[in-house]
Amino acid sequence: MAKKAKRVYKKSTASERAIYKRELAAVGADKEAIIAEGRVVFEAHEASRKALNQLKAERERQGLSLADIRNRSGIGREAISKLENDEIPNPTVRTLMRYASALGVKLELKLGK
Repeated sequence: MAKKAKRVYKKSTASERAIYKRELAAVGADKEAIIAEGRVVFEAHEASRKALNQLKAERERQGLSLADIRNRSGIGREAISKLENDEIPNPTVRTLMRYASALGVKLELKLGK
């Protein structure tokens, strides 16, 4: 029979508690900046995800295989599959443009508020 793990509790010292409080305050001060940066990253990921969904739909509408796109774009079949299945979380604009070009469509970027 396997032994059950035992929790060990250690009472922290006054200096350890002071360090913990100081670090917690530092993280708290940066919290809004961290959240804002996370939102930017999330929005960028969502924009690339939306573009990739549209590219995949266009590829399927045209009846093209991953091998067809590979031959037209030079992007590996495996890489295209990973892009379409969200396994590459941060594709470059150049990659998206190559994929779009292989489909005969134009990738457009726009700014907005």
